[in-house]
Amino acid sequence: TSGTAQAGASGNITLASGASGTDDNYNDYVIRIHPGGTGIGQSRRISDYNGTSKVATVASNWTTTPSSDSQYEVGWQDSTFQINDITIFYRLKPPGAGA
Repeated sequence: TSGTAQAGASGNITLASGASGTDDNYNDYVIRIHPGGTGIGQSRRISDYNGTSKVATVASNWTTTPSSDSQYEVGWQDSTFQINDITIFYRLKPPGAGA
Protein backbone atom coordinates (compact mmCIF):
# COMPACT_ATOMS: atom_id res chain seq x y z
CA THR A 1 0.00 0.00 0.00
CA SER A 2 1.08 3.61 -0.39
CA GLY A 3 -0.18 7.08 0.41
CA THR A 4 0.51 10.29 2.27
CA ALA A 5 0.82 10.12 6.03
CA GLN A 6 -1.72 11.86 8.25
CA ALA A 7 0.90 12.46 10.96
CA GLY A 8 4.13 11.13 12.39
CA ALA A 9 6.01 10.82 15.68
CA SER A 10 9.48 9.61 16.59
CA GLY A 11 8.36 5.99 16.85
CA ASN A 12 5.35 5.75 14.54
CA ILE A 13 3.53 7.06 11.51
CA THR A 14 -0.20 7.45 10.89
CA LEU A 15 -1.03 5.99 7.49
CA ALA A 16 -3.57 7.45 5.08
CA SER A 17 -7.26 7.01 5.86
CA GLY A 18 -7.56 4.39 3.10
CA ALA A 19 -5.04 2.03 4.76
CA SER A 20 -6.20 -1.33 6.09
CA GLY A 21 -8.62 -1.34 9.01
CA THR A 22 -7.30 -4.69 10.27
CA ASP A 23 -5.04 -4.74 13.32
CA ASP A 24 -1.55 -6.17 12.70
CA ASN A 25 -2.13 -6.17 8.94
CA TYR A 26 1.24 -4.54 8.21
CA ASN A 27 3.28 -6.12 11.02
CA ASP A 28 6.79 -7.06 9.81
CA TYR A 29 6.33 -5.07 6.62
CA VAL A 30 8.88 -2.42 5.71
CA ILE A 31 7.68 1.17 5.35
CA ARG A 32 9.72 3.55 3.26
CA ILE A 33 9.29 7.31 3.02
CA HIS A 34 9.26 7.72 -0.74
CA PRO A 35 8.84 9.45 -3.21
CA GLY A 36 8.74 12.70 -1.22
CA GLY A 37 8.05 14.68 1.90
CA THR A 38 9.61 14.96 5.33
CA GLY A 39 11.97 12.09 6.08
CA ILE A 40 12.39 10.97 2.46
CA GLY A 41 14.73 8.01 2.04
CA GLN A 42 14.15 6.46 5.46
CA SER A 43 12.80 2.97 5.93
CA ARG A 44 11.79 1.05 9.04
CA ARG A 45 10.18 -2.27 9.93
CA ILE A 46 6.62 -1.99 11.24
CA SER A 47 6.44 -3.79 14.59
CA ASP A 48 2.74 -3.14 15.30
CA TYR A 49 -0.22 -1.75 13.39
CA ASN A 50 -3.52 -0.45 14.76
CA GLY A 51 -6.20 -0.68 12.07
CA THR A 52 -8.62 1.67 13.84
CA SER A 53 -6.19 4.56 14.31
CA LYS A 54 -4.05 3.66 11.24
CA VAL A 55 -0.92 4.07 13.43
CA ALA A 56 2.05 1.97 12.41
CA THR A 57 4.62 1.63 15.20
CA VAL A 58 8.15 1.21 13.85
CA ALA A 59 10.82 -1.06 15.34
CA SER A 60 13.32 1.80 15.73
CA ASN A 61 12.69 5.52 15.92
CA TRP A 62 12.85 7.67 12.81
CA THR A 63 15.94 9.83 12.35
CA THR A 64 13.71 12.57 10.90
CA THR A 65 10.13 12.42 12.17
CA PRO A 66 7.61 12.01 9.31
CA SER A 67 4.78 14.51 9.00
CA SER A 68 1.57 15.02 7.05
CA ASP A 69 3.55 15.65 3.84
CA SER A 70 5.47 12.35 4.03
CA GLN A 71 4.65 10.02 1.16
CA TYR A 72 5.19 6.35 1.94
CA GLU A 73 5.23 2.87 0.49
CA VAL A 74 4.62 -0.28 2.54
CA GLY A 75 6.01 -3.57 1.26
CA TRP A 76 6.61 -6.99 2.73
CA GLN A 77 10.03 -8.31 3.65
CA ASP A 78 10.50 -11.49 5.67
CA SER A 79 12.02 -10.60 9.05
CA THR A 80 14.62 -13.37 8.57
CA PHE A 81 15.73 -12.18 5.11
CA GLN A 82 19.40 -11.42 4.73
CA ILE A 83 21.96 -11.42 1.96
CA ASN A 84 24.92 -13.57 2.94
CA ASP A 85 26.80 -13.90 -0.30
CA ILE A 86 26.59 -12.70 -3.85
CA THR A 87 28.41 -14.55 -6.61
CA ILE A 88 28.76 -13.14 -10.09
CA PHE A 89 29.65 -15.41 -12.99
CA TYR A 90 31.31 -13.81 -15.96
CA ARG A 91 31.44 -15.58 -19.28
CA LEU A 92 32.06 -14.56 -22.86
CA LYS A 93 29.30 -14.90 -25.38
CA PRO A 94 30.00 -17.55 -27.97
CA PRO A 95 30.92 -16.30 -31.46
CA GLY A 96 27.87 -15.23 -33.46
CA ALA A 97 25.66 -14.81 -30.36
CA GLY A 98 24.98 -11.16 -31.10
CA ALA A 99 26.25 -7.89 -29.71
